[in-house]
Amino acid sequence: MPHHKTIDGYDFSYQPELDPRRVRDLATLAFVEAKAKANAALLGPPGVGKTHIAVALAVAACRAGFTIYFTTLDDMVRGP
Repeated sequence: MPHHKTIDGYDFSYQPELDPRRVRDLATLAFVEAKAKANAALLGPPGVGKTHIAVALAVAACRAGFTIYFTTLDDMVRGP
């Protein structure tokens, strides 16, 4: 991961359109623990905190004992 971040460290006042409840709900990892395991995709313009939130979710997942794979859309599209 590019750096270590947490959801608690995200400044929601910087991005008022973002619903903190939805992000904190993702941080519970219920979407991972559900029977039909799901992915989370974070979309938006540069500078809105997508990477911070993605890293924070990955850190939460690691702490919960999950294996994570962290990549960017650009790297995924370009491939190996």
